Amino acid sequence: MLRRPALVLLAALTACTPAPTPPPRGTVVDAAKIAGTIAAASFPNGRAQLARDGTLSAANMGTVVSPATLELTLGTPPDDATLITLPPAPDSGCTFNGAAPDPAVRVSVWDTVALQSAGGDALGTVTEVLADGQPSAGQDVVRVYSDRAASVRGTVACPDRAPLAFDVTLRAGWNAVLRGNGSGVLSTLPPAARSELYGTVATPAVTLSLGGDGLHFPTAEAVTVPATFGQVGGYSGRVHLSTDAPGLSVQPGTVSLPPLVLSGGPAALRAQQITTHLTFTYAPSTNVTRAVTVFVKDDAGREVGRATTSLEVTRPGFALSTRLSEVPLLRASSVQVPVCVSGNGDYSGPVTLSATGLPAGVTVTPVTVQLGAFTCGLVVLTGDATLRGGTHDLTLTADGGGYRARLALTLTTLGPGVTLAVAEPVATLYQGSEAAVTVRVTAAYGFQGATTLTLSGLPDGVSAAPVTVSARGSATATFSVRATAGARLGVFPVTVSGPDVVHGGPDSTMTLRVRPPRVGISDGRLLTATSGGVWQLTGATGTSSTLTRAGVGGSALAVTVPGRAARLVGLAGGVIAVTDGAAPAALRIRDDGTVTALPAPALVPTDDLADGTDTAGRVWFTRTPAGGAPQICTWTPETGEIRVVDDSSVTSTYGARVTLSPDHRTVLVVPRYAGVALTVATGTGAVSTSALAGGFSTAALSSSGDVWFAGYTTLTRVSAAGTAAFTNVPTGELIGFDAAQPTVLWGHDAASVYRIDTATGTSVPIQLSDTSALRAALNPDGGVYVVAYDAGPAGTVRSSLTLVR
Repeated sequence: MLRRPALVLLAALTACTPAPTPPPRGTVVDAAKIAGTIAAASFPNGRAQLARDGTLSAANMGTVVSPATLELTLGTPPDDATLITLPPAPDSGCTFNGAAPDPAVRVSVWDTVALQSAGGDALGTVTEVLADGQPSAGQDVVRVYSDRAASVRGTVACPDRAPLAFDVTLRAGWNAVLRGNGSGVLSTLPPAARSELYGTVATPAVTLSLGGDGLHFPTAEAVTVPATFGQVGGYSGRVHLSTDAPGLSVQPGTVSLPPLVLSGGPAALRAQQITTHLTFTYAPSTNVTRAVTVFVKDDAGREVGRATTSLEVTRPGFALSTRLSEVPLLRASSVQVPVCVSGNGDYSGPVTLSATGLPAGVTVTPVTVQLGAFTCGLVVLTGDATLRGGTHDLTLTADGGGYRARLALTLTTLGPGVTLAVAEPVATLYQGSEAAVTVRVTAAYGFQGATTLTLSGLPDGVSAAPVTVSARGSATATFSVRATAGARLGVFPVTVSGPDVVHGGPDSTMTLRVRPPRVGISDGRLLTATSGGVWQLTGATGTSSTLTRAGVGGSALAVTVPGRAARLVGLAGGVIAVTDGAAPAALRIRDDGTVTALPAPALVPTDDLADGTDTAGRVWFTRTPAGGAPQICTWTPETGEIRVVDDSSVTSTYGARVTLSPDHRTVLVVPRYAGVALTVATGTGAVSTSALAGGFSTAALSSSGDVWFAGYTTLTRVSAAGTAAFTNVPTGELIGFDAAQPTVLWGHDAASVYRIDTATGTSVPIQLSDTSALRAALNPDGGVYVVAYDAGPAGTVRSSLTLVR
């Protein structure tokens, strides 16, 4: 950190000169281009292309330039295979309900931009949303290609994709349309609509691709295959390799993945995938044919990736084969499994064929065959009257002359049982409450009677009692899922199971989202937190503004004040509202609704104000006077006095983000589009400069004076003692340090907040919003307030307030 003595504060410090009125939020939507600065995330240099449901369009390729600049021009139609016909052809398997265009039109819908490194590593996604200050703010802007001009009003449903609802007039070529976050309906954008870009960093992970057609061991020699490691979400560092096959080892056992840097321009694009070779050794003498998984784990033993391939060992002795991959077996019946033995070497003689891994109610009748070069036999599996339905891993065995061979097989038992279908694939549960999970239960293979089902995979603090239903034909089982006040937050896969379940699979699984408690609030702007909750601007006319305070306990208070409120600054027990217009004013508003007029400040709309006051009650801000150098200033609301503290340290004329440390004794100034951060001691005015090689996206300041930089998935601390970095830490856009827990740092992206433990360099994402417009503000008493959005009835969007600690 470079420290500069405070400027001498003269008796009459230079007044901050007014600046011009700022432009409205966002940029005008361009149907043929998606470009601008990405909010809430940063990325390395890479490429950008349209995406939907995991499918990428290679027709148009753009770039993302570190840390957060996107440019994607849409000049080429998408691949013909991505187009759907409206109305669909009778033999397409799709249906259309509505006013069908005549003649038919072919369209292609793309709702996100996928970002990748030049080598194909997934970096994250970008969503375009309507900016604040206009109708439908916060809703998604998507791209639709149409092969001709047409009006489309109706819904198309196809078996391989989610339904698409249209209420839009399209022109030939590329179109930008609005997607309702509640209804999903694609509709025409408002005139002169303005949008902003929000990024979501991919969760750090590793993909592993193994070349060749599997691992073949005809001898005791090792087998080497090409391998490619993909760094999803910029994962970097050391990983360890292992397998799930006993006796199968891999070398090297450790691979180091380099970081994806945040520096350089478009010319710096380069492959980041790591291509190497892996050597496998198989120690046992048993010949075997099976699938094998190669695990990729971090230093703590957590799995961060995996790959699957086949293992075939055909050393001297014999090998097994069968034409079946799955064997069905009914209750009280038998099935013959054809098993063939081929000699490897000069062994001939008796070989006994059998099976292991049998479930309850199944027995095996072995058979002995005489092996010359090749022979087959029938292994008989028998299910008794107690056999239950299910899917099991079975191993066929062969033993003879001191040699052994094994072959994996799937056994599906078809005893009377039940099949399951979860009604909703996603359920949301709030701490301290309960939710219902409904499952359709259908009798199969003559099942009659009661069956008991359970939920597995529930996180700590979440419970659900088993449910027993009578499944004669079909029935509905409803679980009451309860979460304690301290239940673990996150997104979890949950499985419905029971002793009578014949088949598992996707229909018996669901996703459970555990979130903090929430309360519905009116949506607004200028989110500012106080000890009693949050204040927002919820209504405005040409002459007045309505400010509303809401708390997580459900309390709400609305205050109408004169003027157009443009900024809110948090205070102990209330806020200061700053109005704009010809006669700017400042009003102190207590949490009880009391309003007090303060001396009119000489502030202008382009001033970047901190969201709170320092220990002396001053508001710190930056401004760039017309024709002058950027300044760091203070405003004392009680007197209206504005002073210049520094006019040489800020080098960017594009404004800055100004925040306070948790103890309100230090100010952090992060200029936009500049690679340095400034800290100012509020007591002395001393300015310090902190820079980070390679650049950064956002920064936060601790009470100890350490500056923390976030750049993609790297979190770096810069202090007087030096620099320390943590990799593979998703943070989103940094909000700031927790007021009650000094090692907890908060961040957010478009749908989640991140609770970052700076002591361990780890983060936990907490998904809170079903749209791309989450807003957050630090609670002065600890934790972070979040305004999130989800779908309401009849296509509406509901806003709610949550306090996350």
